[in-house]
Amino acid sequence: MAHSHPQQAETITPAEVHISGGTPPFADATATAAASAYNPKDASYEHVFQNKATSDRFKSDDQLNSVLNNFSSPYEPQKVATPDHAKGIKDVHRSLNAVNDASSSLNDAMHSARNGDIRGALQALHNTSGDLNNGGALLDRAQTNVGDLVRGDKDAQKSLGEAHYRGDRADSHIQNAEEKLRKNDIEGALKEMGTTSKEITEEQKALHHNIAQLNHDDKTYDHPQGLKDIRAAITSGDTVTDSLNDAIRHARNGDVTNALASLHQSADSLNSGGARLDAGAQNVGDLMSTDKSARKHISRGFEAENDASDHIAKAERLLRRGHIEDAITSMNRGITNVADEQSSLRTGLRRLKNDYAPGLGDQPSHWYVPLSNGINSADRNDNALKSGENPSKGNTVWDPYESLTLPMGPYAPER
Repeated sequence: MAHSHPQQAETITPAEVHISGGTPPFADATATAAASAYNPKDASYEHVFQNKATSDRFKSDDQLNSVLNNFSSPYEPQKVATPDHAKGIKDVHRSLNAVNDASSSLNDAMHSARNGDIRGALQALHNTSGDLNNGGALLDRAQTNVGDLVRGDKDAQKSLGEAHYRGDRADSHIQNAEEKLRKNDIEGALKEMGTTSKEITEEQKALHHNIAQLNHDDKTYDHPQGLKDIRAAITSGDTVTDSLNDAIRHARNGDVTNALASLHQSADSLNSGGARLDAGAQNVGDLMSTDKSARKHISRGFEAENDASDHIAKAERLLRRGHIEDAITSMNRGITNVADEQSSLRTGLRRLKNDYAPGLGDQPSHWYVPLSNGINSADRNDNALKSGENPSKGNTVWDPYESLTLPMGPYAPER
């Protein structure tokens, strides 16, 4: 037997009656009905659904495009905040502090478990988990401000991924320890807590490493300007040498006044070049920190510059005392020092240019022993005979995270 179901009577709005009566599709009532039917929740859409019909159908395509282009977007463009590196690095520090607190709470849990205090151990484990979660949240918050630093540094990416990975593993072992404690398996819980302690230790190491990398990357280095300044320091050495040769010529002719004037000129040029060298070394400091050979030769350049300054000052004193020959000897030594400086800086500059843009350095494709015109013979072979090092070979820096095969999360470098 079929059951009858009462049907609700359909209701027809006045607008629908109006439409069904054959009203032209672009009449005012139709536009009113469409606007009423949409009823936008967001007031920003109200300008799109006008209650009054328009004559847009009679406008040209250019006119319509102009009108559409003038429509304001219902969504305001989001303002991208400038990363605050100091704040982000501070949050990573806070994350490390939270992990340190977790380590302390874990020690309390192990102490309670050894004494048979299961309730106290569970509470301490709960605190441990909470501290780890706080550390993870702070680390996530930090990424807004240091994400650009992390994306540009593979080492920072690895240490960040390691911190996340170890934190997750530690939390997993905490849960296992809690389950074993609830089952009165104190020995098993202690083993899980011991593994947790190892994971937390690794997380602490990773965070320390990440902070070091972030602090390093936060420094601003202008590599092109640094290389240019070192080149300028090398070039200024020619001016220093010319002035010293002039001083020697005047001294041999007995013209002490002009000899002193030339010495002052050589000292000024040496100081000017030294200032450029200081500025250049500062802007390529990160490159020198990872290239032992470049750092060694730039340091030799600094030492040779200091020696040249000492000999120029000594030559001036000797000239004023009338010791012409001794003054000339001191000036000749100053010329040798300048040549040593230039030779060392050229070698260091080649290494730095290759570190900055591998393969684009100014040395030839094959290795050769540079000539030094009999000057600075100890540096003639670019230290290759002592260490067997090939200047064209890139240096290798030990990376404690290079062997990791762990997922690095959202900041993993693309492969």
